[in-house]
Amino acid sequence: VSQFSILQSIETVYPVLSAPQRQDLIEQVLFLSGAFSDLAILNAEGKEVLRKNRIEVIKPGDLRDLSKADQFTVARDTGAYIGPLYIIGGKPYFTLAVVLRGAEASFFGVAVAEVDARIMQDVVTRISAVGTSGRAYIVNERGIVVAHPDISAVLAGVDLSSLPAVQ
Repeated sequence: VSQFSILQSIETVYPVLSAPQRQDLIEQVLFLSGAFSDLAILNAEGKEVLRKNRIEVIKPGDLRDLSKADQFTVARDTGAYIGPLYIIGGKPYFTLAVVLRGAEASFFGVAVAEVDARIMQDVVTRISAVGTSGRAYIVNERGIVVAHPDISAVLAGVDLSSLPAVQ
């Protein structure tokens, strides 16, 4: 919810800013949110017009056409998108996207963030530490562990679909 709120806050000011101000805004949002590793703005056609990454320098030639990607089409059609968990370099990530609206609620584009899923890991670790009688964990729609106090369960893709609580 907090990550969605950060993305939605972009909508309030982005459409009225100049190009340099937009660059500054996206960079500030990226670095103030400890969970985002990549943040992009897609125009109404689904093409990246601005993208910032925590590690890589993104050049104009690196901007992508995501017009057919789920993060664009689902966010455009429903208002928001939450993607599946994926692993890059041993770290779990997922993608969030929210629709951006301009004047008179016209479709302006989509804000897309790659989120470091270790924030979910922190949540389940804190919850599991509270009590001694159980563990908190998060599974995806197939019952595969996506957050667990033991990170090796996430990295191994442990299947808990047979557990009654998961079923």
